[in-house]
Amino acid sequence: MKIRLLFFIFLLFVLSSYTIFGQGYERINKPELQKEIIALYQRDQSIRKEIYQNGKVKTLDFDGQNKLNKLNNFNVNRLKTIIKKHGWPGISQVGQVAEGDAWALVQHADNNPEFQKDCLKLLQKAYKNGDTKGMQLAFLTDHIRIKEGKAQLYGTQAKIDFENQKFIFLPIEDSVNIDKRRDKVGLMSLKEYYKLLMDSYFPKKKK
Repeated sequence: MKIRLLFFIFLLFVLSSYTIFGQGYERINKPELQKEIIALYQRDQSIRKEIYQNGKVKTLDFDGQNKLNKLNNFNVNRLKTIIKKHGWPGISQVGQVAEGDAWALVQHADNNPEFQKDCLKLLQKAYKNGDTKGMQLAFLTDHIRIKEGKAQLYGTQAKIDFENQKFIFLPIEDSVNIDKRRDKVGLMSLKEYYKLLMDSYFPKKKK
């Protein structure tokens, strides 16, 4: 089964590139929940690294796809239990890192689109309350829209053209106002974002 390299490439990149500066001391209301979510994410990454063999595998065989589905189902079931008990594990509860880890696990849950949409509603509310980052809201919004065959709103989703060493953005709704929408949720301009992607994946390519 072919892997469409549209979204997976961004998770590690986003979490590393949109670094949260000056976060300093955080008051964590639920430290045990924080530890659980971080451990859940680390487990997820360890298994994915094994499945994708450090990014070398672009096509999953049946066994690989089965492992991936089991991993996603495990994560979703655990997150559902957490959310039912605590609500969205926001920054005020578990801190910025663990909240971002929970978001990344939701991004991975493509075999459970209804769960992703439920979480998007929670993120929308959390963003209004300052309990998640606008970047995370934007990525999940676009991720879901693209999967539904709609144009994205924030320009977060692209595919890699390895042959020509460039990125191609997937369809964007009302592209004239894209930077206004991006700015509203705290994202850099689309031009700056493209440069960041190119510098990250093709640093030796001459501009």
